[in-house]
Amino acid sequence: MITVKKLSLNKNKKPVLSDISFTLNSGEILGVTGPAGCGKSLLLKAIAGIIRTADVTVGLNEKNLSESSRKEQCRDISSLLLPCEYNPEATVFEETIKGRIHLKKFLNPYSEIDRDATLSILDGTGLTDKLSLRLKKCSDSIIRLTLIARTVNSESENIIIDSPECGLDPLQKLTVIRTIKKYTAGGDKSVLLASSDLDFLVKICDKIIVLKDGVIHESGGSEIITEDLMKDVFGIDVMIAKNIITGFPEIHIINNE
Repeated sequence: MITVKKLSLNKNKKPVLSDISFTLNSGEILGVTGPAGCGKSLLLKAIAGIIRTADVTVGLNEKNLSESSRKEQCRDISSLLLPCEYNPEATVFEETIKGRIHLKKFLNPYSEIDRDATLSILDGTGLTDKLSLRLKKCSDSIIRLTLIARTVNSESENIIIDSPECGLDPLQKLTVIRTIKKYTAGGDKSVLLASSDLDFLVKICDKIIVLKDGVIHESGGSEIITEDLMKDVFGIDVMIAKNIITGFPEIHIINNE
Protein backbone atom coordinates (compact mmCIF):
# COMPACT_ATOMS: atom_id res chain seq x y z
CA MET A 1 0.00 0.00 0.00
CA ILE A 2 1.29 3.45 -0.97
CA THR A 3 -0.28 6.74 0.03
CA VAL A 4 0.56 10.05 -1.66
CA LYS A 5 -0.80 13.21 -0.03
CA LYS A 6 -0.64 16.63 -1.68
CA LEU A 7 2.72 15.96 -3.34
CA SER A 8 4.28 18.87 -5.23
CA LEU A 9 7.63 18.65 -7.05
CA ASN A 10 9.88 21.02 -8.95
CA LYS A 11 12.51 20.32 -11.59
CA ASN A 12 15.20 22.89 -12.34
CA LYS A 13 13.32 25.24 -10.01
CA LYS A 14 10.18 24.98 -12.14
CA PRO A 15 6.97 23.37 -10.82
CA VAL A 16 6.20 20.04 -12.49
CA LEU A 17 3.68 18.38 -10.17
CA SER A 18 1.20 20.09 -7.87
CA ASP A 19 -1.03 18.71 -5.13
CA ILE A 20 -0.91 15.06 -6.24
CA SER A 21 -2.89 12.73 -3.96
CA PHE A 22 -3.85 9.07 -4.38
CA THR A 23 -3.71 5.66 -2.67
CA LEU A 24 -2.43 2.43 -4.18
CA ASN A 25 -4.02 -0.41 -2.23
CA SER A 26 -2.56 -3.88 -1.76
CA GLY A 27 -3.49 -6.18 -4.62
CA GLU A 28 -3.86 -3.31 -7.10
CA ILE A 29 -1.98 -2.39 -10.27
CA LEU A 30 -1.99 1.37 -10.88
CA GLY A 31 -0.78 3.02 -14.08
CA VAL A 32 0.31 6.62 -14.49
CA THR A 33 0.21 8.21 -17.93
CA GLY A 34 0.16 11.59 -19.62
CA PRO A 35 1.95 13.54 -22.35
CA ALA A 36 5.74 13.72 -22.55
CA GLY A 37 7.20 15.88 -19.79
CA CYS A 38 4.12 15.70 -17.57
CA GLY A 39 6.12 14.33 -14.60
CA LYS A 40 5.44 10.58 -14.73
CA SER A 41 9.04 9.55 -14.09
CA LEU A 42 9.54 12.30 -11.51
CA LEU A 43 6.51 11.04 -9.60
CA LEU A 44 7.84 7.48 -9.59
CA LYS A 45 11.24 8.65 -8.33
CA ALA A 46 9.58 10.47 -5.41
CA ILE A 47 7.49 7.43 -4.50
CA ALA A 48 10.51 5.11 -4.79
CA GLY A 49 12.45 7.32 -2.37
CA ILE A 50 14.99 8.57 -4.92
CA ILE A 51 13.66 12.08 -4.35
CA ARG A 52 13.21 12.77 -0.65
CA THR A 53 9.72 13.87 0.38
CA ALA A 54 7.47 13.57 3.41
CA ASP A 55 4.37 13.35 1.21
CA VAL A 56 4.75 9.64 0.37
CA THR A 57 4.12 6.87 2.91
CA VAL A 58 3.91 3.07 2.72
CA GLY A 59 1.88 0.47 4.60
CA LEU A 60 -1.19 0.72 6.79
CA ASN A 61 0.77 2.68 9.38
CA GLU A 62 1.75 5.24 6.70
CA LYS A 63 5.50 4.98 7.35
CA ASN A 64 7.81 7.37 5.53
CA LEU A 65 10.64 5.60 3.68
CA SER A 66 13.22 7.98 5.13
CA GLU A 67 12.45 6.53 8.56
CA SER A 68 13.45 3.00 7.47
CA SER A 69 16.77 1.21 7.03
CA ARG A 70 17.89 0.30 3.52
CA LYS A 71 16.85 -3.31 4.05
CA GLU A 72 13.43 -2.26 5.32
CA GLN A 73 13.03 0.06 2.34
CA CYS A 74 13.69 -2.84 -0.04
CA ARG A 75 11.06 -4.91 1.70
CA ASP A 76 8.59 -2.06 1.29
CA ILE A 77 9.45 -0.95 -2.26
CA SER A 78 11.60 -2.21 -5.13
CA SER A 79 11.83 -0.12 -8.27
CA LEU A 80 13.01 -0.22 -11.86
CA LEU A 81 13.47 3.35 -13.00
CA LEU A 82 15.10 5.02 -15.98
CA PRO A 83 17.97 4.90 -16.73
CA CYS A 84 18.19 1.24 -15.70
CA GLU A 85 21.21 0.05 -13.73
CA TYR A 86 22.67 -3.43 -14.09
CA ASN A 87 25.96 -5.31 -14.31
CA PRO A 88 26.69 -6.14 -17.98
CA GLU A 89 29.11 -8.88 -16.86
CA ALA A 90 26.39 -10.68 -14.87
CA THR A 91 24.41 -13.55 -16.35
CA VAL A 92 20.64 -13.40 -16.65
CA PHE A 93 20.35 -15.65 -13.58
CA GLU A 94 22.89 -13.67 -11.52
CA GLU A 95 21.21 -10.34 -12.24
CA THR A 96 17.74 -11.69 -11.50
CA ILE A 97 18.65 -13.28 -8.15
CA LYS A 98 20.09 -9.92 -7.03
CA GLY A 99 16.49 -8.82 -6.54
CA ARG A 100 16.48 -10.98 -3.41
CA ILE A 101 19.67 -9.61 -1.85
CA HIS A 102 17.72 -7.94 0.96
CA LEU A 103 16.13 -11.28 1.88
CA LYS A 104 19.37 -13.12 2.62
CA LYS A 105 21.68 -12.82 5.60
CA PHE A 106 24.76 -10.65 5.25
CA LEU A 107 27.75 -12.51 3.71
CA ASN A 108 25.69 -15.69 3.38
CA PRO A 109 25.11 -17.27 -0.05
CA TYR A 110 21.66 -17.29 -1.61
CA SER A 111 19.50 -20.11 -0.29
CA GLU A 112 17.81 -22.85 -2.27
CA ILE A 113 14.55 -20.96 -1.72
CA ASP A 114 16.12 -17.90 -3.38
CA ARG A 115 17.39 -19.98 -6.29
CA ASP A 116 14.08 -21.79 -6.78
CA ALA A 117 12.14 -18.51 -6.65
CA THR A 118 14.51 -16.99 -9.21
CA LEU A 119 14.17 -19.95 -11.57
CA SER A 120 10.39 -19.73 -11.26
CA ILE A 121 10.40 -16.03 -12.18
CA LEU A 122 12.71 -16.65 -15.13
CA ASP A 123 10.49 -19.47 -16.32
CA GLY A 124 7.48 -17.15 -16.14
CA THR A 125 9.27 -14.50 -18.18
CA GLY A 126 10.48 -16.96 -20.82
CA LEU A 127 14.15 -16.66 -19.96
CA THR A 128 15.01 -20.21 -18.87
CA ASP A 129 17.07 -20.82 -22.00
CA LYS A 130 19.22 -17.75 -21.29
CA LEU A 131 20.19 -18.32 -17.63
CA SER A 132 23.93 -18.40 -18.26
CA LEU A 133 24.01 -15.70 -20.95
CA ARG A 134 25.88 -12.55 -19.94
CA LEU A 135 23.82 -9.38 -20.23
CA LYS A 136 26.46 -7.68 -22.37
CA LYS A 137 25.66 -10.28 -25.05
CA CYS A 138 21.88 -9.94 -24.76
CA SER A 139 19.51 -7.88 -26.84
CA ASP A 140 17.93 -4.80 -25.27
CA SER A 141 14.58 -6.60 -24.90
CA ILE A 142 16.16 -9.55 -23.05
CA ILE A 143 17.95 -7.14 -20.72
CA ARG A 144 14.64 -5.36 -20.11
CA LEU A 145 12.87 -8.64 -19.29
CA THR A 146 15.73 -9.63 -16.96
CA LEU A 147 15.48 -6.36 -15.03
CA ILE A 148 11.71 -6.70 -14.71
CA ALA A 149 12.24 -10.27 -13.46
CA ARG A 150 14.81 -8.96 -10.95
CA THR A 151 12.31 -6.38 -9.66
CA VAL A 152 9.47 -8.88 -9.30
CA ASN A 153 11.86 -11.37 -7.68
CA SER A 154 12.34 -8.93 -4.78
CA GLU A 155 8.98 -9.96 -3.28
CA SER A 156 8.68 -6.39 -1.96
CA GLU A 157 5.24 -5.27 -0.83
CA ASN A 158 5.23 -2.69 -3.63
CA ILE A 159 7.11 -2.57 -6.91
CA ILE A 160 7.50 0.45 -9.18
CA ILE A 161 8.42 0.16 -12.87
CA ASP A 162 8.90 2.97 -15.37
CA SER A 163 7.91 2.08 -18.95
CA PRO A 164 7.83 -1.72 -18.47
CA GLU A 165 6.76 -2.29 -22.08
CA CYS A 166 9.57 -0.24 -23.62
CA GLY A 167 11.41 -2.11 -26.39
CA LEU A 168 9.43 -5.33 -26.00
CA ASP A 169 7.71 -7.26 -28.77
CA PRO A 170 4.00 -8.23 -28.44
CA LEU A 171 4.74 -11.65 -26.91
CA GLN A 172 7.18 -10.15 -24.41
CA LYS A 173 4.61 -7.51 -23.44
CA LEU A 174 2.06 -10.26 -22.82
CA THR A 175 4.64 -12.09 -20.69
CA VAL A 176 5.17 -8.95 -18.57
CA ILE A 177 1.41 -8.49 -18.14
CA ARG A 178 1.02 -12.08 -16.93
CA THR A 179 4.04 -11.82 -14.61
CA ILE A 180 2.85 -8.62 -12.94
CA LYS A 181 -0.74 -9.80 -12.60
CA LYS A 182 0.51 -13.01 -10.97
CA TYR A 183 2.60 -10.89 -8.56
CA THR A 184 -0.49 -9.09 -7.23
CA ALA A 185 -2.86 -12.09 -7.39
CA GLY A 186 -2.39 -12.91 -3.70
CA GLY A 187 -3.80 -9.52 -2.71
CA ASP A 188 -0.86 -8.56 -0.48
CA LYS A 189 1.33 -6.77 -3.04
CA SER A 190 0.83 -3.75 -5.29
CA VAL A 191 2.39 -2.43 -8.48
CA LEU A 192 2.83 1.14 -9.75
CA LEU A 193 3.64 1.64 -13.43
CA ALA A 194 4.28 4.65 -15.64
CA SER A 195 3.85 4.45 -19.38
CA SER A 196 2.81 6.44 -22.43
CA ASP A 197 1.40 3.26 -23.99
CA LEU A 198 -2.27 3.43 -23.08
CA ASP A 199 -3.09 0.18 -24.90
CA PHE A 200 -0.62 -1.58 -22.59
CA LEU A 201 -1.95 0.11 -19.44
CA VAL A 202 -5.61 -0.76 -20.05
CA LYS A 203 -4.63 -4.44 -20.40
CA ILE A 204 -2.75 -4.61 -17.10
CA CYS A 205 -4.01 -1.91 -14.71
CA ASP A 206 -6.91 -1.87 -12.28
CA LYS A 207 -6.75 1.93 -12.16
CA ILE A 208 -5.16 4.62 -14.32
CA ILE A 209 -4.10 8.16 -13.39
CA VAL A 210 -3.80 10.69 -16.21
CA LEU A 211 -1.51 13.66 -15.58
CA LYS A 212 -1.80 17.00 -17.37
CA ASP A 213 -0.37 20.42 -16.53
CA GLY A 214 1.09 19.12 -13.28
CA VAL A 215 -2.14 17.78 -11.77
CA ILE A 216 -4.28 14.65 -11.91
CA HIS A 217 -6.56 15.34 -14.86
CA GLU A 218 -8.52 12.10 -14.61
CA SER A 219 -8.39 8.80 -12.73
CA GLY A 220 -10.34 5.56 -12.71
CA GLY A 221 -10.64 2.31 -14.61
CA SER A 222 -10.19 1.78 -18.35
CA GLU A 223 -13.52 3.49 -18.92
CA ILE A 224 -11.85 6.89 -18.47
CA ILE A 225 -9.98 6.41 -21.78
CA THR A 226 -12.34 8.27 -24.09
CA GLU A 227 -12.05 10.16 -27.36
CA ASP A 228 -12.51 13.45 -25.52
CA LEU A 229 -9.74 12.64 -23.04
CA MET A 230 -7.31 11.68 -25.81
CA LYS A 231 -8.00 14.97 -27.59
CA ASP A 232 -7.79 17.05 -24.42
CA VAL A 233 -4.66 15.46 -22.94
CA PHE A 234 -2.66 14.26 -25.96
CA GLY A 235 -4.06 16.55 -28.66
CA ILE A 236 -4.96 13.76 -31.07
CA ASP A 237 -8.19 12.63 -32.68
CA VAL A 238 -8.95 8.97 -32.04
CA MET A 239 -11.74 6.46 -32.30
CA ILE A 240 -12.24 4.27 -29.23
CA ALA A 241 -13.63 0.79 -29.88
CA LYS A 242 -14.25 -1.99 -27.38
CA ASN A 243 -12.51 -5.29 -27.99
CA ILE A 244 -15.30 -7.86 -28.31
CA ILE A 245 -13.22 -10.54 -26.58
CA THR A 246 -11.48 -8.72 -23.72
CA GLY A 247 -13.83 -5.76 -23.32
CA PHE A 248 -10.86 -3.39 -23.15
CA PRO A 249 -10.92 -0.12 -25.09
CA GLU A 250 -8.80 -0.04 -28.23
CA ILE A 251 -7.39 3.27 -29.44
CA HIS A 252 -7.35 3.99 -33.18
CA ILE A 253 -5.63 7.21 -34.20
CA ILE A 254 -7.44 9.21 -36.89
CA ASN A 255 -5.10 10.72 -39.47
CA ASN A 256 -6.61 14.05 -40.46
CA GLU A 257 -3.89 14.94 -42.93
